[in-house]
Amino acid sequence: WNEYTYTPDNAFDEKNKTSWQEGKKGNGVGEWIEIEFGKKVNVRTFMINGLVLPKKYYKMNNRVRHVKVEYWSYGRKKTKDTKLEDNNFGPQLVGLYQNVTKMRFIIESVYKGTKWRDTAVSEISFKKLR
Repeated sequence: WNEYTYTPDNAFDEKNKTSWQEGKKGNGVGEWIEIEFGKKVNVRTFMINGLVLPKKYYKMNNRVRHVKVEYWSYGRKKTKDTKLEDNNFGPQLVGLYQNVTKMRFIIESVYKGTKWRDTAVSEISFKKLR
């Protein structure tokens, strides 16, 4: 377990037993993770909230309650706020985005963990819109 990392890459590795954890002092409010696309994309975006595997760690870490998505579309920065459910171990929709070149996911508020203050996100995924 000591060899485990909590890097941003973990949020995009398609593995539910890894997670990005912001790792800053406090509960992570204001911390963010960002992805840039190589071209304009139209995507449906999902987030798997918390460290979901093994499930015994889910409640021990903070989970995201509200996420603000800043995204760049048609050359302009826009924002969308989404409330995520707690005790949901599957992908949660955080929005549909068109002609996007970059997205930043900002922790706005959290569900408090029982043991640790780090806020965890297991996965952020994208499905192309037709």
